[in-house]
Amino acid sequence: MFYIISKAFKFVIMPQTYLFLFPILALILVARKKWWNKLRWLTIVYAAFFFISTSPLPLSWYRSLENYYPVITAPIHHRAAVVLSGDAIQQDLLSKQYFYNGAFCRLVEGLRLLQNKKVDYLLVTRGNNFRIADGLLDEGRSFLALLKDLAIPSDQVILLDKDSDVLNTYDELSKLKPLLAKLQATDNFYLVSSAFHLRRAVAVAKKLGLNPTPYPAISIISTINSTINSTNNNINNSANNNTNNVNTNVEFELQNINRLYHVLNELVGLLAYRLKGYG
Repeated sequence: MFYIISKAFKFVIMPQTYLFLFPILALILVARKKWWNKLRWLTIVYAAFFFISTSPLPLSWYRSLENYYPVITAPIHHRAAVVLSGDAIQQDLLSKQYFYNGAFCRLVEGLRLLQNKKVDYLLVTRGNNFRIADGLLDEGRSFLALLKDLAIPSDQVILLDKDSDVLNTYDELSKLKPLLAKLQATDNFYLVSSAFHLRRAVAVAKKLGLNPTPYPAISIISTINSTINSTNNNINNSANNNTNNVNTNVEFELQNINRLYHVLNELVGLLAYRLKGYG
């Protein structure tokens, strides 16, 4: 029930909902008599909402979430890395084509840790199978299929059991905890997730008695400029110069509407998890 309510509530906090709702309300008012005064105020509210949603403000708020934990530029060895699911990749069983979303950066960063021998094992889940359409593989199996296609060894990639569907971050980490205990890694693992989501994920992990090292996967390149881990003193000057040259200009753009949604989703998620006792 909590899952269904949380998913339904997402429509309430989605800015896109109101961008479509306002014109519908306007049509309703037009169909009624003495509508001009109400329509005028609705237009003002709509214009103000659109202005704020597309302004640089959501990008600034989004970056504040991504900056909560610094980027780790020189990771030390850990026993394992846990990559939280985001339905990042799915494979069509008929065409064998892969479909990705923005959360794919999580899997890439986890794989980098494994390939660079910074971890011994990479733990992934099958994702939320309630959102998988017929004819598509779940996230975990799609990831393994991709590694096979790319001739990348996957013997150190551990996938949750087929019956271990996950509904949310708490559910996911609860089911990963026994695996971490078996690997003796409950206090020695990287928790890899999208940077804007990591604050909530770490709170959940600690609530479950885990002690992760947060490993943010950045989705906006300009964010990296302000999140580089200050503890890495071995980066040479040329690398620093390249980082500082990243374009950090902000401007009005439609993409900021989506960023506003992610900000609201995380803030509401943090509150809901606290009320639920998850973090």
